[in-house]
Amino acid sequence: MEIVNPDDEKSFKNFLQDWYSHYTARNPLEPPTITTMRILYQYVEDGSIPGDYVYSVLINALYEAFSAAPLDEVHNVNGTVQYILTYCPTECYGSPEKVTRWIERKKRKKVNVPTERY
Repeated sequence: MEIVNPDDEKSFKNFLQDWYSHYTARNPLEPPTITTMRILYQYVEDGSIPGDYVYSVLINALYEAFSAAPLDEVHNVNGTVQYILTYCPTECYGSPEKVTRWIERKKRKKVNVPTERY
């Protein structure tokens, strides 16, 4: 699957339908909040450095993730982990080294993009 842009209404609606078809009342799991999805989208697409909570989840430091999670996200850590496993490229999570390489690669791509001169 592909990372979801939470600001794209159609993409987000399709994501929610897919999510809730897998995680029903018998197997409930809330998706990450819109804020977390935006942070992850920017991280995957642009190599934007996430905050402590999302970074901790990305590097599999779950004790730190629960400590750093905002109060409205603590109950959603499991959903955030599942979202990353399902929708993010495997090269961008799993260890501090993988996350660093991902950010560096994305930043390098950005620098090499020609821009228009005004």
